[in-house]
Amino acid sequence: MKTMNRTASDMIHVHAIPYKGQHIDAWRGKYSNKGDRLFTIGNVQFDTIDEAKAHLDEMYDETFKSGRGGAREGAGRPKAENPKVRVSYRLAPDVVEWLRACPEGATAAIETLVRNERERQN
Repeated sequence: MKTMNRTASDMIHVHAIPYKGQHIDAWRGKYSNKGDRLFTIGNVQFDTIDEAKAHLDEMYDETFKSGRGGAREGAGRPKAENPKVRVSYRLAPDVVEWLRACPEGATAAIETLVRNERERQN
């Protein structure tokens, strides 16, 4: 790994290689098609693509080992103890229309009706 010591006039940018959310710039010598290649991440220069990838891997590992990045422990809404289950049924159009018109919402109306029927049968 070296800091950038060649100027843009010496090199031609060939393409950017995406890797782990970053990109590695590939360069070649202005007057040479072979051998004179380098790869950069920002102003840090590497002789091979593998060196550049290893550098990004190391940066990536250090970021997550340091506790930075990602969701904070305990962040967000807590998980429900008994989450509802999504189901799908085909119903007659008039029933669907009635459910959509219910002020408490279709889910609450169906739950109430089913629970009441279950209690009535027991």
